Amino acid sequence: MKRKMLVLVSILLVTLVLGLVPGGVLAQGEKSPTIVFLAPASQSIGVGAVAAVEVHVQNVANFYGAQFELRFNPALIEGVSVVEGTAFTSLPAGGYMTTQKDFVGDRARFAASLVGQPPLNGDLHLATITFRGRTNGSSPLTWATLLLANDAGASIPYISRTGSIAVTDLINIVGYAHMQGRTDHSGIDVEVSGPIVADVVTAADGKYEINTVPAGRYQLLFEHPMYLAAQLTNCDTGSGTEFRPPTVTLLAGDLNKDQRIDILDLTRCAGVFGTADPGADINGDGVVDLFDLVLIGINFGRTGPVIAACP
Repeated sequence: MKRKMLVLVSILLVTLVLGLVPGGVLAQGEKSPTIVFLAPASQSIGVGAVAAVEVHVQNVANFYGAQFELRFNPALIEGVSVVEGTAFTSLPAGGYMTTQKDFVGDRARFAASLVGQPPLNGDLHLATITFRGRTNGSSPLTWATLLLANDAGASIPYISRTGSIAVTDLINIVGYAHMQGRTDHSGIDVEVSGPIVADVVTAADGKYEINTVPAGRYQLLFEHPMYLAAQLTNCDTGSGTEFRPPTVTLLAGDLNKDQRIDILDLTRCAGVFGTADPGADINGDGVVDLFDLVLIGINFGRTGPVIAACP
């Protein structure tokens, strides 16, 4: 009776231990699977912008050829090109033959084989497919057919991964604004008007971002104490996922905020010369001195806002 109990306990312990081993862990000597995947698996582009999708195979042995049809939504994206990957293009001239690389309906098609070469092993880049965004939406990228062949003309087993391309007319506006005479450009107020209205401030390097806003025409107004305001007009973001306006540099010297650099600003600065008055310390170095006077002098007579059109 005791022996039976010991056997039952042993079986239970073995079962428990096996249950704790993750299912994805390979046993000793077991080979890793061959995986076909898209890189990147998912990405976002603007209407009219292009996206390149690479087809890779990982951990393949005795590879000699590949054939696939990748399905997409032609209402959202359109095919631009299908080209061979480095698995083929890195071979000597005449080392491979491509019999298919085109688009038909909702599919990107590709077929290529090595010619007179030893089989390939490891991680391979099979092809690159380029799409262009047509309208808003997310197109899945799925395999209609997918074949890998070895040097014996037989099928290579694999695991496949799918992907997607999202098309959107939302963009990120990313730009820079600087202050004349300063190295720290933080705190410039950037007022955005157009399809949406927003208000952001610059970082120390002058960078500002307005993220995920509708594409269209924008106007940007830049303001900071003791500087003439600047304005960018007619900024057409166009298509894509990011718009970069031209860099703006604010002109120094408007101490009384009347959008004019004149005798009033000059006398204000001269009146507190040698002090730490923050209302006249244009370059922010902690003292009102010659450098501040010079900044007013070089811009004397200028008025704001200084207007420029986006190119």
